[in-house]
Amino acid sequence: MQQRTMVSSVQYNFQPSSDIYSQHERMDTDTATNQLCQSVSSISVSDKENRMNETHWCSPCSQYTVNSGYAYTNTAENQLMACDSCVQQCEVSHMYNLRNNECWESHKCYGLNNNIEVMQPTLFYLLTSGCIANFGKDEKGSRFVQEEFAKSSPAVRQLLFDYLFERGGFDWFCSDQHGNFIIQKIVLEAFPGIEQARIAEHVAGKVVKMCSNRYGSRIMQRIFERFDFGYRVELLNKLSGSECFLAVDSCATHVMQKLFALFPPTKYSFIVTALTLSKENFKQVVQNKYGCRVIQSALEELEIATCTTRYVNIPNEFKAARRLLNKLLRRLTENCIEFIDHQFANYIMQYIITSEFHPEARDYIIKHAILSNVLTLSQEKFASHVVEKSLKHASPKILHCLMSEIFDGYVKDDKGRDALDIMLFDQYGNYVVQTMINVSIDVHDDRREGDLTWLTRLSERISRHESRLLKYSSGKKIIEKMKQKRAELQFGE
Repeated sequence: MQQRTMVSSVQYNFQPSSDIYSQHERMDTDTATNQLCQSVSSISVSDKENRMNETHWCSPCSQYTVNSGYAYTNTAENQLMACDSCVQQCEVSHMYNLRNNECWESHKCYGLNNNIEVMQPTLFYLLTSGCIANFGKDEKGSRFVQEEFAKSSPAVRQLLFDYLFERGGFDWFCSDQHGNFIIQKIVLEAFPGIEQARIAEHVAGKVVKMCSNRYGSRIMQRIFERFDFGYRVELLNKLSGSECFLAVDSCATHVMQKLFALFPPTKYSFIVTALTLSKENFKQVVQNKYGCRVIQSALEELEIATCTTRYVNIPNEFKAARRLLNKLLRRLTENCIEFIDHQFANYIMQYIITSEFHPEARDYIIKHAILSNVLTLSQEKFASHVVEKSLKHASPKILHCLMSEIFDGYVKDDKGRDALDIMLFDQYGNYVVQTMINVSIDVHDDRREGDLTWLTRLSERISRHESRLLKYSSGKKIIEKMKQKRAELQFGE
């Protein structure tokens, strides 16, 4: 009795032979693929039109030959496939249906009436059929291409690189949310030599554009991480002239930070020089949401270069790092008054004050931007954080000046309040007072140099306003902190 089988919307009839279910031996994947890759150039135009360009991916085995696209070693399979060629010519829509069903998830064969095995596509098939562009659009397809590339033969890698750089595949994938992961995988595993050279040559003219792209910036980071040093330096130099633009770009800022960590100071010196060349341009970068992080990253890496043994045996790198660090610090300190109360620049001021590597810059900022203005700055949202850091990290002499200014440096207002009274009940100033309490406790416990009367004066003032402070959550914290310290003192006695 004749059996009817459905493939997509096509019907065909066949009479299976007695050995239709027999086991078959498969060709080695690399052997079959290499054989076909070597013969692609000799296939006639008609063969390519009739065979190689068809969207066939359903077959009893996933191997290929020059003529038919498949290799069959079992006579029953030959008989089965000869019954109707539509098995080799499934529509693209049918491929999508199969790809989205269980066989894709489980990476198993999909059976049609238990007679014909449908195999997943190979990377070679995706390249020769033209399906790879659509295949890389979704998450599953992108992951599949990455996995196939990792284990593909040199011949298939060559085909993939030809597709990327001769047919526009590289640029298309770079701008796609899933395709960019394919390019990242290729970049990470590209062989030194010809493969890295082809990638570097292609991106050389579009480095700035890729760095400022959401997905391209990720690819450029991988290139700077993994490629040979010569290629990386060549691509780094392509950024010249666009330093300020890249520093404030939401995507390129990540690349800029990566560059400081990956290259020695002499290689990225042109970036720091460009950022600090103009006072106005530097202010725009520091006061930018992304630019402030770039400046801080440069400071961090230059500190390591000048204050550790990383370049102790490389004098030119050490000198370059010191020179670049001084340029940054000079620009930052000369604008410190403006930066202290800025919503983004204040973070760099805090960083310099808390750093153990810049005592001179720290003292300069506190003397010229904070002293004589502590009360006003303590009531500002961003500047109050800088005041807190100053109290925590100031030298003994400057700390004494700060505390004295708060206790005795201001005339009482028309309500009879001095600076400490005002700060106690201010939404930002109360945090500065809490820091003063912590500093006074450290002085009392001999962990810092200072005046022992500070803690006593704070305790008396807090006790005087205790009933009013209890109305606020911040006031309750202040009272609790002082009560805890009093209890410790009484217990010690």
